Amino acid sequence: MCEETDNSGEKKKSFFRKPDGVLLCATSVVLIYAVWCAVALTLAVLGQLWSNQSLKCGLDAEFEVRLENETRLVYVWSGLNLVICTVLVLEIWRKHSCFTLLIVTVIAIVVMMIWTFVELHNEERREIQNFQKPYLALLPFTKTNELLTNVQISDDDILNKVNCWQIEFKCCGLKGFQDWNISFPSSCFYNEEHTNSWVESSWVPRRNIHEKACLPTVISLVEKRGSTFWIIMTVWLTVHTAPFAIGFLAMVVGCSATCLLICDPSHMLNVLQWTICGREKMVPVVFIRKNNNRTEEENMEAKEDIRKDCVVLDTEDLDDNPLRMIPVSLLRRLQEELDPPPVQHWVQNSHKCLVSSSNAIREFYTVLVEEGSPLLPCDAVLVDADKPTRVCGWSEGHKEFNVEDIVWPQDRLNRNPQC
Repeated sequence: MCEETDNSGEKKKSFFRKPDGVLLCATSVVLIYAVWCAVALTLAVLGQLWSNQSLKCGLDAEFEVRLENETRLVYVWSGLNLVICTVLVLEIWRKHSCFTLLIVTVIAIVVMMIWTFVELHNEERREIQNFQKPYLALLPFTKTNELLTNVQISDDDILNKVNCWQIEFKCCGLKGFQDWNISFPSSCFYNEEHTNSWVESSWVPRRNIHEKACLPTVISLVEKRGSTFWIIMTVWLTVHTAPFAIGFLAMVVGCSATCLLICDPSHMLNVLQWTICGREKMVPVVFIRKNNNRTEEENMEAKEDIRKDCVVLDTEDLDDNPLRMIPVSLLRRLQEELDPPPVQHWVQNSHKCLVSSSNAIREFYTVLVEEGSPLLPCDAVLVDADKPTRVCGWSEGHKEFNVEDIVWPQDRLNRNPQC
C-alpha cells in the first residue's frame, strides 16, 4: 500500500515541470499581463475609462450606443485574455505542453483584437458623420425672419438643440456665426438674457457674438469623453502585438541578410544603377596580344607611344591584373571592327566559403588585338597567350570571378580556395 501511494505521488509530481528561473520569469510576465486585463475590466465596470462630464442638450442619449460598444469591447478583450493567461500558465508548468495549439490561439486572438479595434474606430467615425448630416442639411440658414421666428420647435427639434448648444457651449452657428446671415438668436450673444428673440444681423456688432462654431465643439467634447478609453486600448493592443511585431521584424531582417548573401547585392545595385541612372553597363574584358613577333623593348616602346596620346584611367597594378571593365558601346565596336571578334566566355564565382548556395555565373570576353591598335582603351594591358599572369579576374561584393584557367587553358593552375 505504501509503495502504491508513493508511486501515485510521483506520478502527480511528474505532471508539472520542476521550477527554474525561466519558468518563474515566464509565469511572472503572464501574471502581470493578467493583472493588466483585470484592472482594465474593473475600470470599465466602474466607468472610469470615460469622462464623467455630462454633454447636456440630449447628447448623452444620442451617444449612448457609442459608450455601450466601447464597454463591450473591454469586456470581450479582458475575458478572452484572462482565459488565455490561465491556460498559458498551466501550459508553462505542464510537462507535456501543446504550445503549438496555444500559439495559434494567441495569434487568432491578436487578429481578433486588431479587427475589433479597427472596426469600432471606423464605426465611431461613421456615427459622427451620420450625427452631423441632419444638422448640416439646414445650412445655410438663409430662411426668412418669419420662418425662423414663427417656427414651433419642440425639445427634439434640431433648431432647439442648436440653440441649446449655443447657450451651453458659448458658440454660435454650426460652422460659425456666419451661418446666421439674416438674423441671430439671442443665444449667440455675450452676457445676454437667452430668449427666443431674433436680432437682425445688421444691428449686431461682431464683438458681441460668440465666434466659436458649435458643431466642432460638440464633436470635440464627444471624442474627449472617450480619449482615456482609446489611449488604454491602444497601449493594450501595442503590448499584445509587440512580441509578434518583433518576431516578424527579426524574420524580415534574417531574410534580408540571407538575400544579401545569396542574391549578390553588389551586382544587383550595379544593375539598378545602370537602369535608373542611365549609366552604360560595363563588361569585363581581357586583351590578348595578337602579334608577338616584336621584342620586349619594341613592345614597351609601343606601349609608351599609346599612353602619350591618351589618359590612363587606372595605373595601379596594371601587370598584376590585366582584366579591364569597358563600356558595352566599346565592346560592340570591337565586335564590329576586329577580326576575329571578341570571344564570349562564362565563369562561375570561386568564393564558395561564405554561403554554399551563393553561386553566380557572369560573362566576360577575351579580345585578340594587335599592339598599338587604335581600338585599345588607354588603360588596357595586353597579355601574351603563353604567359599567364599572377591574377586575372574581378570581384562583386563577396563573390570573386577568376578567369586564369579560361584565358590560359594550357597552363591550368590548381588553386585551393582559402576559406
